[in-house]
Amino acid sequence: MSGWWQLLTGLPLAAEVVILSYYDLRAGILPDRLVSILAALGVMRICWYGSWKEAIFGVLLGGGLLLLLRLLSRGGMGGGDVKFSAALGLWLGPPGILLTLLLAFVAGGLVAAVMLLSGTRRRSLPFGPFLGVAGWLAYLYGSAWLNWYGIWL
Repeated sequence: MSGWWQLLTGLPLAAEVVILSYYDLRAGILPDRLVSILAALGVMRICWYGSWKEAIFGVLLGGGLLLLLRLLSRGGMGGGDVKFSAALGLWLGPPGILLTLLLAFVAGGLVAAVMLLSGTRRRSLPFGPFLGVAGWLAYLYGSAWLNWYGIWL
């Protein structure tokens, strides 16, 4: 996909990322109806030009990994994050959702470390904004970054 076309078709994704991040930062939730809209937009996108196989594997990988983390952490990861990651997997496919999760965990970890070192005390740190921004970056630049990485293997 060309840069401008990808940017244009990704505007619904960007809008959902902004709205979901706002909700998560303000109220600590990722509303199901908004995540469902993101998933529905992803399905529409696949109908026009996408691979159902990639999308389904992306959903299973994105949602499955965070569900496993949620179960292992006994609720440390919210259910909304699991659903948000699955919806992003629909948009990004397996390589894109793995890149998204890597970027989100690194960025979230860095912010958490800075908060701990600075003495900022918070009971929890919303993960949705990290997931959303990482997903948007993976949508725009993921192919190029993964191709660059592949050269070094």
